[in-house]
Amino acid sequence: RGCACRGASGWVHVDCLAALATHEEWMIFQDRGRLSRWSHCSTCREPHTGALDVELSRRQWRRLRDSSSSEEEEQHMPRDDDARRALHLLAMVLRRAEEHEAANALDELASRGLERGGLRDDLGVIRAAITRASALNNQSRPADALDVLTGGDLRGRIARCGNPIDVRSGYTYAMAEALASLRRDAEAMPYAAESVALAEECYGPEAGPTLSSKRLHAALFACTGRLAEGKVMLERLLATQTRVLGADHPHTGYTREVLDQVVRAVHGA
Repeated sequence: RGCACRGASGWVHVDCLAALATHEEWMIFQDRGRLSRWSHCSTCREPHTGALDVELSRRQWRRLRDSSSSEEEEQHMPRDDDARRALHLLAMVLRRAEEHEAANALDELASRGLERGGLRDDLGVIRAAITRASALNNQSRPADALDVLTGGDLRGRIARCGNPIDVRSGYTYAMAEALASLRRDAEAMPYAAESVALAEECYGPEAGPTLSSKRLHAALFACTGRLAEGKVMLERLLATQTRVLGADHPHTGYTREVLDQVVRAVHGA
């Protein structure tokens, strides 16, 4: 079990999940969301967690790394930028599992590949930069993440690519996260608010990215002195996560921890 599914549907063989992800990846190759077939449950649509997250991420990377270069395979398999993005995602998963040395090595490998190999289009460069910034945030390197996000006219390039909503959502969340980690809360707040609105439009009001954006937004309310408002937002979020994900889900637990901190601050104010 490694998602929000309840009952018997929460127990599936890892080999079966990998086979399903591989099958769906081929069927929906044109959908840029195909990588989520490895990181998210296809039933409850929530992210995999724990050992399942690590194992599926490793299998995804091995599949991309070892894929054949035959003409038939090249028509269906992800190209180099997707493999590098998968490397960054795997590094993020390993970091959550506290395998920091392996995660750092994978991040460096992916970054060198991006610098040397290039990407097939401008949108690929943008996605890779956002993924890199997210990885740096997860490494507690928010200043470096901010350099990636603000360098190279990234927001201008996003606009020139038509402002795809999923890219804008990822960009605004990464900006808010980096600024908040640097204690630049007032600057982070508008990015967090925009991230919530974009995630709701792109993924839905109760999807994983939306709930993460809402948690960051609520925490920023508390950090900027609006403790009562932040507390109410976190209470609503916790109720939603408990209903959607379950009380024992790691994301629910993290929100509970943040709420407890805010409650203590409210009582101490």
